[in-house]
Amino acid sequence: MGLIAGDRFGPYEITGLIGAGGMGQVYAARDHRLDRVVALKILPDDVSDDLDRRSRFNREAKALASLCHPNIGAIYGFEDSTDTAALVLKLVPGITLEARLARGPMPLEEAVPLAIQLARGLEAAHEREIVHRDLKPANIKLTPSGRIKILDFGLAKVVPNNGARTETGTARASPILSTSSTSPPSLRSHPSSAPIGRSTTMARASSVSVSSGPTHNCPRRSGLPSSRSTPHSTPRRASRQDADD
Repeated sequence: MGLIAGDRFGPYEITGLIGAGGMGQVYAARDHRLDRVVALKILPDDVSDDLDRRSRFNREAKALASLCHPNIGAIYGFEDSTDTAALVLKLVPGITLEARLARGPMPLEEAVPLAIQLARGLEAAHEREIVHRDLKPANIKLTPSGRIKILDFGLAKVVPNNGARTETGTARASPILSTSSTSPPSLRSHPSSAPIGRSTTMARASSVSVSSGPTHNCPRRSGLPSSRSTPHSTPRRASRQDADD
């Protein structure tokens, strides 16, 4: 569904295209019922009749609806019709981490606070047994106030965290991970043996620091990451009282 500014999608008036990919086309729009701006993620025309893709879209909506955290993009609603389906999302201002890194390396004092925020968001999702599975700089937004927002849960999966299930491919799944950002427990065992939790969260979050560029002051004694290669701050559990800008 190729929409342009001024087109209507139900009660929403399209104001511009934000991005497009295999999982959907994302538009900025105005909700005339509630007089607010939103982001519409619309299922592509070529897969609008695909029941599996529609089901995946519905799972993404439910996953986002179950999460309430200042470091995860919020969902307002889900629109479903015979023609297509759409997620109605909060329009997050700012730039992606991908765009920020294209400007050059981050200084450590900028990267570490972002990594801690990323860890908080991932921990919140993991506590709800939700694994993102597509975490990369293009799916992480930086707001003007300096807040991290994790976006695009299109490939997310619910994985019961009972100690027996794992997040497969912890060290290999994301292109932004390297031995510098993989958690020590994951490297000391088979990549798929790392359980969902602090180990996986640390690996994912530290990718922000690794993306910032080299920060090691002395050589490592082994192939394992040094204690200085990951942030040590324990993520604070966010409450519903946190501002969601």
